Amino acid sequence: MSTALLQLGLVAEEVEKVNPALVARDADGKAYTVRYEAVNAMLLNEFLKEHCKVEKLEATVEGVAATVKGQAAQIQKVSAQLETSKPAPQVVKIPKAAPTSIKQQHFAISRHASPRGGFLFHALHGSLELAAYSCVSNLL
Repeated sequence: MSTALLQLGLVAEEVEKVNPALVARDADGKAYTVRYEAVNAMLLNEFLKEHCKVEKLEATVEGVAATVKGQAAQIQKVSAQLETSKPAPQVVKIPKAAPTSIKQQHFAISRHASPRGGFLFHALHGSLELAAYSCVSNLL
């Protein structure tokens, strides 16, 4: 049974590819050994750089989240305004003096703002559909 102490280390040639300042060189200028005393300082420096990046990304995410939250509130507000501005369909009972073909029938009448100004009145009765345009905006 061997009592030799198992030691682990870095390969100087591999470390040299990543950071040449972390290796000591022999008389011929070839990578000879790793400067382990410098590795900790380098690792700490790299950790601090990455930590700063993470903090910036977290701040960016918080800003984006706040923007999305604000936009969601605006969308909800506009949706609520659209919902309350929709005119409810109105059911109108035809007077008894109406022709017998539509006597005691119901019409669904709705009013919609027209892109040209004024209102578009729309009436439905079974398969009968009537539409009228009014340029007077305060009829209803």
